Amino acid sequence: MTNSNGGSAAPKVPDLGPATLVYIEKVRQATRRLKARESKPDNVREAIDALREVATFDVEVPTASQRREWEFVKIAIKKLTSWYFRFLAAQLNSFGAHVLTLGDTLAAKTEGLESASDELAVRLGAAEERLRRLESLVETRATRAKRSVGKEASSED
Repeated sequence: MTNSNGGSAAPKVPDLGPATLVYIEKVRQATRRLKARESKPDNVREAIDALREVATFDVEVPTASQRREWEFVKIAIKKLTSWYFRFLAAQLNSFGAHVLTLGDTLAAKTEGLESASDELAVRLGAAEERLRRLESLVETRATRAKRSVGKEASSED
């Protein structure tokens, strides 16, 4: 980077105070927590875990502001509306918990059905193999019986 004197200089890093750094870290944590997680369409457990991460609602809104008068306004609004938002958040959190319970139940049922399906596939394969052996045995015996009947008929002549 070239400065106004034509020389090369590193970009100037703003001097951030501890409060600003704490705020930046809180924003980063919230962003990581709220970002949509990719899950495979056929992985039910992974989708439920992604839902679990965002299924709670927080009513504690930030009131910090660079201007002191706005901070007072935000605090006043928060005090006036917090009872209402807590009521809504309690309902939403309860709903989210029930949705997760339903999801866990359905995932367990699905996993059980997949396991039973796998077991049935193995049993079906074994039954098909047994049927092939029995059909082969019947064919062999039928062929022998035909030969035997043919030999008896020719010996009678």
